[in-house]
Amino acid sequence: MLESDNKTEKGKKKYSVVIPALNAERSIEGLLASLERQDVPRDQYEIIVVDDGSRDGTEDVVRRFPNVILLTQPNRGPSAARNIGAKHAQGEVILFTDSDCEAPPNWISLMVAPMDDPRVIGVKGAYLTRQSSLVAQFIQAEYEEKYRIMARKESIDFVDTYSAAYRKKVFMEYGGFDEEYLGAEDAEFSYRLSQDALRMVFVPNAIVYHLFAVQVKRFLKKKYHNGYWRLVTITRHRNKLFRDSHTPQVQKPQIALILLGLLCVPAGIVWHPIWYGILAALVIHQLLSLPFQFRILRKSPRLFLASFPLIVFRSFGLGVGMVVGAFDLVTGRCKIRG
Repeated sequence: MLESDNKTEKGKKKYSVVIPALNAERSIEGLLASLERQDVPRDQYEIIVVDDGSRDGTEDVVRRFPNVILLTQPNRGPSAARNIGAKHAQGEVILFTDSDCEAPPNWISLMVAPMDDPRVIGVKGAYLTRQSSLVAQFIQAEYEEKYRIMARKESIDFVDTYSAAYRKKVFMEYGGFDEEYLGAEDAEFSYRLSQDALRMVFVPNAIVYHLFAVQVKRFLKKKYHNGYWRLVTITRHRNKLFRDSHTPQVQKPQIALILLGLLCVPAGIVWHPIWYGILAALVIHQLLSLPFQFRILRKSPRLFLASFPLIVFRSFGLGVGMVVGAFDLVTGRCKIRG
């Protein structure tokens, strides 16, 4: 049963910020405080938190903000939570962000500015992090590599939900996020829009600050998750297999090289010369990484050194996730329809 709390102020809103939250007690207060300090007049936007079955004090934290709308549902995943928030939104524009982000005061105004052009139906912002750990800084560098690609394009085909805006009319017409997806639902939805040539744009200065994983284990797990759902999404949108507006092309041969090396390990145990082929695959993988790594070197020599194993871990996690995703689709364990 869906419940609501903390009714919004009277009057129609121009913008609605929707936040899915699951066990977000430690982070969501900072986000909500930052959203209350936007340079857009407060009576022009509403904030909607959809608690997705949290077992901690997330609801108690949200209730400290009397002008924030709280919706609750049993745990159904972030896609369902965002869709519920969108259905309740009054705004003509729906903005999405995540419960572990914080928004500078100009976030809403920067995100909605491109929609002065009636042709623009979606807007993507960017991540920044204040974290100093090498893993977090590497993840930030990965995103900046994608931003470098997207900044050159007049329109894009992928809007991440950590900093996203859509015209509500279009969002609802296209049915929102596919609730069967437990990852990459934002990519799948964006691809649906881009299929019909609807215009989405990237605004690199519309940032939110984010808390990235700082442990290598969590980094690997995230890459596996991304690889799995990326493969599932590509089976539905096969035209995105070879090119999209945000994926560095070099990652595709890198993933293939790591998977090829892994497949050759058993043969190498039997016939030792195979190890030379595995070594060659690793060397080529590394050579493909050099342009990215040199850009990292300008920022931090320590991060440059850490990038050598992290890039291999990235290819490994994404590759294994894609293999498992393909296996689950073939065997029927994953029920997503193509």
